[in-house]
Amino acid sequence: MMKLDIDVPYLVEERNVVLIPTNGDYDHLLPPEARMIGVKGHTFYAVDNTPEFNSLLYAAGVPVLAPIYFSDYDWAGIKVYAAQVQMAALVSSRRRCFNLSALGAGKTIGSLLAIDWLIQEGVIKRALVTAPLSTLWTVWEQEIEANFFRLIPAVLHGTKEKRLKLLNDNFWNVAIINHDGPATIHEELLRREFQCIVIDEIASFRDARTRRWKIMKTIVDKAEYAVGLTGSPTPNYPSDAYGIAKLMVPHRVPKSFLKFRQQVEVEVAPNQWVPRKGSADLVAKVLQPAVRFLRSEISELKNVHMIPPQRVLMSSQQEDALKKLKRDAVIQYPEGVVSAVNAATLLGKLLQICAGCVYTTDRAIVNLDPSQRIETVKTIIDSAEGKVIVILPYIHIAKVLSEALEKTHKHHLIMGEISPRQRSQIFKEFQDRYDPIRVILAHPRVLAHGLNLTAANTIVWFAPIFSREIYEQVNGRIIRLGQELEQYIMHLSGGAEEDGAYRVLERKGTMQEMVLQAFNLRMLGGITDTLYETAELVH
Repeated sequence: MMKLDIDVPYLVEERNVVLIPTNGDYDHLLPPEARMIGVKGHTFYAVDNTPEFNSLLYAAGVPVLAPIYFSDYDWAGIKVYAAQVQMAALVSSRRRCFNLSALGAGKTIGSLLAIDWLIQEGVIKRALVTAPLSTLWTVWEQEIEANFFRLIPAVLHGTKEKRLKLLNDNFWNVAIINHDGPATIHEELLRREFQCIVIDEIASFRDARTRRWKIMKTIVDKAEYAVGLTGSPTPNYPSDAYGIAKLMVPHRVPKSFLKFRQQVEVEVAPNQWVPRKGSADLVAKVLQPAVRFLRSEISELKNVHMIPPQRVLMSSQQEDALKKLKRDAVIQYPEGVVSAVNAATLLGKLLQICAGCVYTTDRAIVNLDPSQRIETVKTIIDSAEGKVIVILPYIHIAKVLSEALEKTHKHHLIMGEISPRQRSQIFKEFQDRYDPIRVILAHPRVLAHGLNLTAANTIVWFAPIFSREIYEQVNGRIIRLGQELEQYIMHLSGGAEEDGAYRVLERKGTMQEMVLQAFNLRMLGGITDTLYETAELVH
């Protein structure tokens, strides 16, 4: 045992017991079960290092290591990483906390480990997870069923009657519901008295004026433990942190949103606010206690290779269409008229043509023979070490590629019309490394949240998209803890138009900013170069 400091609480790690001085400074923290003992000629109160007492000590400014470190917990019998152990320690020993770790850092497993341990120790009986609809089955239910034998999930989704039937059954100990679901069965959820709440993508609750926020606040307030998960707590402005903090740690922010906004932002014009110097530090102090791991800090993650745009030959149809659009901004086809009336739509039409299909003004489709691009995808699939995910921003071109691969490469095609439950089953099978289907073709929005698809190690961007956020989210499906292979993010490009779009995505610019900055309508023929040159200067 280390030398005792008789004036402050001291953790005896070998016994997971906290020694409290008898000098009177900490008497207000003592629980009824505190007992007096003598140690090395000094008298102390001895208190077991339970989650409740650990949290109480933290609130009093006397943090000690979490009890999960000193228990005989088996970590659910799965391989866990140092970052996930620290996440579980935080959630299981703090009444309210945040996990602000980056995409793919293991936030889901870290939270479930805490729930699993709290249930094993008898501290809680049941937990509620609220998450984006797209992740209910594909992330939370699937992760529990695959890794946690003590946890039994129930996805509360569907009609009110169906939700209530599941809620009132007693077979589960972890209920999973979408963010707006509690509005449907609010009173019934309150009566169940969940002891632990996990709010996935808590940034969705940044507006404290919404009904969604107010309902969640009543649920969080009744729970003993609550954790908010997000890698982007302030997606737009520093003031986005206000609703999140008020939901979880209201004592850390003013009662007034405007007062908080004035602390972190400056109004430079009517209704136009910019971040105040030092706002990031203030937000970091508000969103506490918290843990945050970046992917670069997690040694267990394999290397990620961002492959520069791979050039694919354009068909004569594509080249002709690009020349005509740049020259006239209008193309006439038997199927209809393709028109681009401003810079944003022009850029969209340029990228559609490069991908291999273009939509007319009345939503007819013109096929432009992307055969070289399709052959490149086949070559990448054949050479990939692991499974492959091909991202296609346009539904029609996804179907064209699916038909082209049908005879040679078995695959799943996942577009928006496939139900979340169907997607969940597909993703579950895909994660089985022995499943013969090695390829998923998907629209980027169906892969934008939380999924673990580490059976794949290659993502192929068939064409660029307009959202940096979705671009990062999709790439994060394979860049995660548990990935055993090096990862490759590949980009197909037919020329300057797509090269520039990928540069903007990788430099964290936005297409909207790029278009607004660039388009003072110079010569249409030179608009592409102007757009991307400006984007590089700005970003």
